[in-house]
Amino acid sequence: MGFCAVVALLYSLLAPSASAQLYTGSMSGTVTDPSGAAILSAHVTLTDVDKGFTFKAAVNDTGRFNLRQIPPGSYTIKVEAPNFESERREGIKLDVNQNISLDFSLKIGATTEVVDVYASAVHLQTEDAVTGQVVNRKFVNDLPLVDRNFFNLATLAPGIVETNVGGGPPTNFNSNGSRNATADVLIDGASATNFEQNSGIQVPPYTPSVDSVEEFKVQQSNFTAEFGFAGGTVINVVTSLGNQRVPWKRL
Repeated sequence: MGFCAVVALLYSLLAPSASAQLYTGSMSGTVTDPSGAAILSAHVTLTDVDKGFTFKAAVNDTGRFNLRQIPPGSYTIKVEAPNFESERREGIKLDVNQNISLDFSLKIGATTEVVDVYASAVHLQTEDAVTGQVVNRKFVNDLPLVDRNFFNLATLAPGIVETNVGGGPPTNFNSNGSRNATADVLIDGASATNFEQNSGIQVPPYTPSVDSVEEFKVQQSNFTAEFGFAGGTVINVVTSLGNQRVPWKRL
């Protein structure tokens, strides 16, 4: 077997691990009984109400579950355990790279009985300290864009101001006092910026059509471990095509 064939085989074996996307989020929490004790037999099912994808998890020995690499969207989550009433929560909105916590306290009863809870409150993100602003499809559709460049909507995030230097790349803005034109752009989890030679300026050579942008998040500080290519700001973009991919499952 030649060297190229060996390399190709190794890449194919590593493909599932490389499928992780930087725009996905997570949902975690605990499942307890009325006394506060962990229910170790509980199972959690998360369903994307628009696309029908499902994600499942079991709790660990402390009653905690963790659902990772969840694409942005609207979800319903259901928790079941033998000898306990099931609980289902609807109307859960997960934004780009958002990590939310949901705790459940199940009542003793028949498993066939289901308690429905409709989520209406904003979920506080206590899983990390990332700050920023999500610009969803409603903003992209409804706000005027003279040159149809969605990067202009990044100024909706607090702390972002237009630079006093004319021209430059579409990310030529200052974010919370950082240097202009240094933001990294991620499109469906892949970096889409290049460094200009001897300048320190990051330039996105490709700008997706405004019609294809589903939503994006301006991430400004305290990045989690998967980010680090930019000094101050990340523009994390999810396109309509990227958000329709079938979630991969580890074999």
